[in-house]
Amino acid sequence: MKRIYTILLALMLIAGMNVKAQDTWTKVANTTDLEIVDIKTYGNTILAAAGEKVLISTDAGSTWQLKDLPANSGNTGVRSLLLINGKIYAGTFGAGVLVSEDMGASWRKINSGLTTDFASHLVYAGNAIYAGTPGAGVFRLDLTGGNETWTAINQGINDIGGLIVQTLVATPDRLVMVSDYDGKSYYRDLNGSSWTLNRIVPAQEQFMTFQAIVHNSNIYLATEKGVYRSNNGGEAWTRLNVIEGDYLAACFAASGNILYTLVSSTVPGPGAGTYVRHTDNNGDQWSTAFLPDISFFTMHIAYGKIFVGNADGLYYKNNPATSVEDEETVVKGFGLSQNYPNPFNPSTKISFEIMEAGNYTLEVFDITGKSVGLITSGYMDAGRYSVNFDASKISGGVYVYRLSNGVNSIMKKMMLVK
Repeated sequence: MKRIYTILLALMLIAGMNVKAQDTWTKVANTTDLEIVDIKTYGNTILAAAGEKVLISTDAGSTWQLKDLPANSGNTGVRSLLLINGKIYAGTFGAGVLVSEDMGASWRKINSGLTTDFASHLVYAGNAIYAGTPGAGVFRLDLTGGNETWTAINQGINDIGGLIVQTLVATPDRLVMVSDYDGKSYYRDLNGSSWTLNRIVPAQEQFMTFQAIVHNSNIYLATEKGVYRSNNGGEAWTRLNVIEGDYLAACFAASGNILYTLVSSTVPGPGAGTYVRHTDNNGDQWSTAFLPDISFFTMHIAYGKIFVGNADGLYYKNNPATSVEDEETVVKGFGLSQNYPNPFNPSTKISFEIMEAGNYTLEVFDITGKSVGLITSGYMDAGRYSVNFDASKISGGVYVYRLSNGVNSIMKKMMLVK
């Protein structure tokens, strides 16, 4: 895996990237020589995979703590992190999957059923964790009833290469992965029994994927051949013209309706260079958000800041490309994003995240405070959700949508244009 990040950095340097950090970046203390490969936020909590350690902030980045995993665990590098109902799950190289129930103070292995000690990707969907591995395929851990035994879910993968998981993502109802290094893509319904193969590029063509992300119901891949998008759950892929010519895409970040990607030209010519590009229309058009002045291979945007990780630590600065209004608004236990599209007619999508399971209500009001639609109400497990609001039967104007758990609530405005 470290070879992949070495390739990324080398290609960006060849493309002419200035890797000298400017004084606008702040480096998180005690992260020198720690390879940062995964950054996630949950409310005010930030988790970062930092070499053989886990870096944690519980106050939106004001203070940080480095947490050690057990010295005798066999861990040689944390690759992926999840925070679910107060528990941190760490996918590692050498120690399988570990869990902490006290925010990193202590850890224990949960590897029953795993046939490998290498878990490079962890995703959460449908009250289960899925672990992608570089050689043993995908495993499922059902979190109901205190279960801690993994089950292999590799039906439909008929060759050894298909078990080498490069990237793994989950939509509300489907898993999608890219495996091997020749463009194999597989998709599987969460309640399905088998994977379906779908190639991104022709057989025998080298194809390395660095990251996948789900944004506005689309799946995006950052690959050595550019950005690819699927709008049908991995059943078909389209290469996007993020910049002209041949280019490499290293990673993604999302903020509200905006998707960012770090790209670098792979051939010399007019416009060659390295850019952070962004789109607010699902990848149909792109523009330059900013020119990076530091090398990195993972990034994350939250709290009006951009966080980036490289082989020498974690850095952050104010996000130069968006305002705070574009960010997800977060209170204790849940977060609410701006609807997309906005303005809209007649329907729009509202996304929100539940960090603490419980009873929640999402409702729409007009400017007088009258309810015009109850979108969803009831018990919800921790996870990310997206719902459609159909406004075909109400008049145009400004409306407010509110997510509430009975104690706290978040409200955002949206505009219906008719």
